[in-house]
Amino acid sequence: MESGKNDRDFALLAVVVATFVVFGIVWKSSSTFGLDLVTGLKVLTGLAITAFLARISRMQGGAGAFAFGKVWPVLLGLVWISTWPAFDYWAAGVDYFSSNSVSFAEDGTGGGLWWDAWYTQMFGLAALVGGGYTLRKLLRPRY
Repeated sequence: MESGKNDRDFALLAVVVATFVVFGIVWKSSSTFGLDLVTGLKVLTGLAITAFLARISRMQGGAGAFAFGKVWPVLLGLVWISTWPAFDYWAAGVDYFSSNSVSFAEDGTGGGLWWDAWYTQMFGLAALVGGGYTLRKLLRPRY
């Protein structure tokens, strides 16, 4: 009976230690990039999901529909999407009325920065995914 209790205690200790390690990684990376903890967690979660999907696609080899050689531009786009919360956070901290910030708002209220606007995010996504598939097609061996 004693062995089961020790196993549960060890599992609980492992979960607590893993939680502190993950928290430390999120906290350190967030402070490095000037983000708050929640935004850093969103960015790192998106990057972790993308890394997990990349690992699954690598395990497919070259044959499956989800093989890495076929989906790497989409994975690159997912990395780009994962950074959007950071851009939102950085843009929210900018003083729109200072002379150093550039705003494209037509009403003069400082409606946003160009690098945080939806059109910049969509253009970046289209450029990465479309450019990746174009590069993949250009570098494909021709038989």
